[in-house]
Amino acid sequence: MVSLRASITQFYLRRSKYKKIFSAEGGGEAAMDKLHNIAAALPSSGFRKKYDVSEEQFAGQSVYTVSPESPHSANGKIKTILYLHGGGYVGAISPFHWMLIGSLVKRLGVTVIVPFYPRAPKNNVDANFAFMMPLYDELMTRYDPKSMMVMGDSAGAGLSLALTQQLIAQDKVPPAKVTLLSPWLDARGNDPLQIAIEKNDCILGIAGLQAAGKAYAGDNSLTDPRVSPGLASLSKLPPIAMFAGTYDILITDARSFKTRVDTSETAVDLSYYEYEKMHHVWMLIPCPETYQCLDQIEAFCAS
Repeated sequence: MVSLRASITQFYLRRSKYKKIFSAEGGGEAAMDKLHNIAAALPSSGFRKKYDVSEEQFAGQSVYTVSPESPHSANGKIKTILYLHGGGYVGAISPFHWMLIGSLVKRLGVTVIVPFYPRAPKNNVDANFAFMMPLYDELMTRYDPKSMMVMGDSAGAGLSLALTQQLIAQDKVPPAKVTLLSPWLDARGNDPLQIAIEKNDCILGIAGLQAAGKAYAGDNSLTDPRVSPGLASLSKLPPIAMFAGTYDILITDARSFKTRVDTSETAVDLSYYEYEKMHHVWMLIPCPETYQCLDQIEAFCAS
């Protein structure tokens, strides 16, 4: 049964600017420009009082590092998380992302690195990977990949998987683990099952996702492995934890990826968690289901 807080959240999200942007009525180039122009949320003064927050510039982009204010040992094998925010590759980081990041730092005792990567429609996947691959190389000079996890929500989850796949393809050391929250893994947005789910989705719409996918792909194919990592190689992937909700049109991506893993001859350690009647990226909103998800992430990090 869905918690009262989650139900109330879904009620308000249906009336939010994000649902309007991603809906059939709002979906399109103009809507993507509107989403892109929403300013990035910065760590608040209250957030900075709770955690040790620093900012640096890398290739013209801000990269934040968030650590416990009072250093203490991480709770599991994972000591560092590279967190990639969602927003359809178009939208900037939101205050809700910072809430989740704070919870990860507090619960797990980890350091979380948060890059503001180049976003569509002004930048496409080529520009994003021209930033992300060197950034990862730089981070590897400071942090041990054997104790690092790459984690993201929505488009950020897709980027997390794509980055890991590209690192493996280039014979670089991938992160020890990957966590995917409500992942966007197939930018084509052509699964017919999404049509029935869309009426229950309080954030996303097929038209908006298709517009965002085309903007991010640029001149590249929507099946490019960097754009649709759910279609790409499963070879040598590290352990993955994946979370999805049945009131999210992107659950089709999560289920398709799980089916690929289950039927593939390539062994992949995938822990899959499906939440009944939960909306897209519910983990960003404080509710009982979010706390359960955080418990599962904590266990994944400790294993």
